[in-house]
Amino acid sequence: MKKVILIATKNKPEYAAMVAEKIQSAADAENFPCEVSALSIVDLNLLQKLQADLILFVPPRFRELDRVRRYCPNAVIDIIGMKDYAFMDGKNILSQVRKIFSE
Repeated sequence: MKKVILIATKNKPEYAAMVAEKIQSAADAENFPCEVSALSIVDLNLLQKLQADLILFVPPRFRELDRVRRYCPNAVIDIIGMKDYAFMDGKNILSQVRKIFSE
């Protein structure tokens, strides 16, 4: 099972958690084996323990890329599109996740 972590802003962790739930629901509906969760940017120290296979940044958080790479050097990192994130489009984001894992 793949572990996907959505890195959220410190001001909107609840919103990111809702987006992660939408992605997880889409994955469950499509029988795609992954575990999706959200983590606030202020809790990056927990990232290494979580051992993510894929880290998804919400659009404004890409500036933290180097910091995240230090915690999870082997994880694949990608950025969610602003529109998909804003509209909580779990199905579209899951499509992005599936494409990454199929490469």
